[in-house]
Parts: sequence; C-alpha cells; structure tokens
Amino acid sequence: MLAIAPFLIALGAPAQTAPSAEQVLAEAKTRAAAEHKTIFVHFGASWCGWCRRMDKFLETPEIRAAFEIHFVPVKLVVGEKEEKRNLNNAGAEVILEKVGGTNAGLPFSAFLDAKGELIVNSKRIMSS
Repeated sequence: MLAIAPFLIALGAPAQTAPSAEQVLAEAKTRAAAEHKTIFVHFGASWCGWCRRMDKFLETPEIRAAFEIHFVPVKLVVGEKEEKRNLNNAGAEVILEKVGGTNAGLPFSAFLDAKGELIVNSKRIMSS
C-alpha cells in the first residue's frame, strides 16, 4: 500500500484537507472554558514570510510553555494560493472578518473569550 501512495499523489489524488475553522474554534472554546483561559487565534498562510516568523516564535519551547499558561493558541490558515488551497481552514475568512481582520493583512491575531467573542485584535489604527 505504501508503494502506491506516491503514484496516487502523482496522479493528483486529493490532498488531505485541513479541519474547518469552526471545528478548530469549537475545540478551542471547549478547552478555554474548561481551563478558564483566553483563546489566542492567529491567521496566516504558507507564502507569508511574517506568518512563518510568527509561527516559529510561537513554537519556541519557552514561548509556547509561557503562552499556554494563559491562552489556548489556535492557528487558522487563510488566503493560500491555488496549489496549496487544501491548507486553508474552510470558513476561516468569515472568522477573520468577524474579528476585524478584513483588509488587515497577514499575519493577523485576535484574543477571544471562551465563547469566541472578540476581546482585542492586532489591527493598528494608522494616524495621518
């Protein structure tokens, strides 16, 4: 069976798709409520250099350990190019808009309460 996998990939077999944004957030809400934590959701894409830097920072063992004391960290993928569309979390664009990320660029972050309601986001108001 393993020998057939590369052949199926070469033939364009469908790539595994990411879980929906609603699934990811539902799990985060359950955990946040049980652990009395805030949800930290960050949006990114594989083509985004700053997103990769953010991911690398958040995965640093010291940062991850400190962060997880107070937050339930969640990543949602949006805006992938056609060849990597399967990495997108379906519905993440809707959530991005709901938390104020429309036209904000990536990476974008927001803190949500255990019900999924916005507390604050990373959008800066630009002064003239």
